[in-house]
Amino acid sequence: MSIALKIEQEQFIQKKLKSGKYSSADEVIFEAFRLLEERDKHYEQWLQDTRQKVADGLAQLDRGEGLDGESVVSNYRNSQNQKQDPAFLLKQSGFIGCADGEPNLSTNYKKTLKTILNKKYDHR
Repeated sequence: MSIALKIEQEQFIQKKLKSGKYSSADEVIFEAFRLLEERDKHYEQWLQDTRQKVADGLAQLDRGEGLDGESVVSNYRNSQNQKQDPAFLLKQSGFIGCADGEPNLSTNYKKTLKTILNKKYDHR
């Protein structure tokens, strides 16, 4: 078999030979075919997996286990909005409030907090 290569392909082979990784043009070509075969195997596996997933999904729909597309999109948008909403994040974290305080608040926080809360909520 005789194969005619484009100039760019010949230059590519020469570049690989100059790198020292390959000792002959045949080695470069064999490696290229090995990689092509590997890629084809991966593609065939992906195709088989995808077909199985589609078949599984269709079987779920036949059993009535499908979801309404609008509901899925709506639920997704709501979940994204909640993740970005600071009030939601604070509620999820268990945060109960904040107040300005002195630098030594960690040592006298009870007294400081009591004073702040009395000023804010004690309207007697």
